[in-house]
Amino acid sequence: MKYYVETNFTDSQLPSSQDLNTLSKRAGNAASLIGKTLASAWGNDKVVNSDSKDLDKVLYYDQSSGTYTDYTDNANRNQKPYFPSVAVNTADYTYYGYRDQFTGLSHVMGSAASATVNPTVEYYVGSWVDVVSLSDGTSGLTVSGNMTWTLTSMTSSWISDDLNTILSVSNADSIDRYWVRISQTNNNAWGIKRGYRSSETSNELEVTAHTSPGMFVAISPGYAIVNERLVSVDAKSLVAIAAPASNNRYTIIQISDDAIVSIKNGTSAATPTVPETDDDNIKLAEVITSAGSTSILSANITDTREFTGSLVNAYDTPRYLTDGDTTPDVTEGRLWITANTATTTISDFSGVNGQVFRLLFDDSNTVIKDNGLGSSWSANSGDHMTCVNINHSWYCDINDNTV
Repeated sequence: MKYYVETNFTDSQLPSSQDLNTLSKRAGNAASLIGKTLASAWGNDKVVNSDSKDLDKVLYYDQSSGTYTDYTDNANRNQKPYFPSVAVNTADYTYYGYRDQFTGLSHVMGSAASATVNPTVEYYVGSWVDVVSLSDGTSGLTVSGNMTWTLTSMTSSWISDDLNTILSVSNADSIDRYWVRISQTNNNAWGIKRGYRSSETSNELEVTAHTSPGMFVAISPGYAIVNERLVSVDAKSLVAIAAPASNNRYTIIQISDDAIVSIKNGTSAATPTVPETDDDNIKLAEVITSAGSTSILSANITDTREFTGSLVNAYDTPRYLTDGDTTPDVTEGRLWITANTATTTISDFSGVNGQVFRLLFDDSNTVIKDNGLGSSWSANSGDHMTCVNINHSWYCDINDNTV
């Protein structure tokens, strides 16, 4: 089975058909230890010592849900989905455990970071501390390579213990092992979960005072990434905010991962506080109003958008369409791969206006249905196509590599 790596194109640099033909196709990789351990950005790993060995345990901790996902088989046996060898949020961690001390991790990227994520690599000595003299052959997980450290300077302090005890939890791992964990110090990776796709000079999803007097704010059209999902507001909209009955009050404007814009009022007070953003939302702006207010001015609005800049393609990790799905949802990514085990005729894709995605065929069972533009197309493994959604209609460029 193949998996693919895509270069990080911006919307203004979409590849030509010839460019798409050069997309890297790499055989799936198993992980191994250096000396005794391996890891990957999204891919499969092992331990590095004098020989390569499978990891005993690979766990990914998602701070937002408090869950630990076991990726051990995926890392060692070349199984999909490829796992995140670096945490996608600064509060998340990927843990690597092995029965003996080991000298490094070998990362084989299924999807490299689009910019250095400044990974932190720590080992357990009773607390988590940086490994000694880290040599990062991955250049911040932007390329495949080895991360190694000076084991001789760590041997006496590295403690073997079970992760449940170390973390004071019950849902991680109960076996004594030597642990390394990887986190990141910024979110400039493919796995960014949230943000606004343009630069800080952009007015995408900007909240401004309405041009006519009144208790309204205007929200510009634009795109955001919420929980790794691309969402959009297609047209400028107005939102009404009522003045509090007394004192002052903060109101936040937020957008959800279902592209729903809403407001949330805080509590009125002489010195009010800003309400918390709801789950599965990101905040666009804060607006402060006072009792008796009849209009909202620019001075009342605080812009809280956080920008991804050129990393709008942060959701460009390769994803597999569901086997047999005839109307697959491609909203959450820009690079998709088919893996249909039986003949499957795709009649439509679910996405958002303005979205561009690429579909790589990793089987010969997929048919793209004719929607009035010619005969249906039976794709073969190795073919691909690029589609753009314009006013909620898909326009696709097919690349048939078998003719």
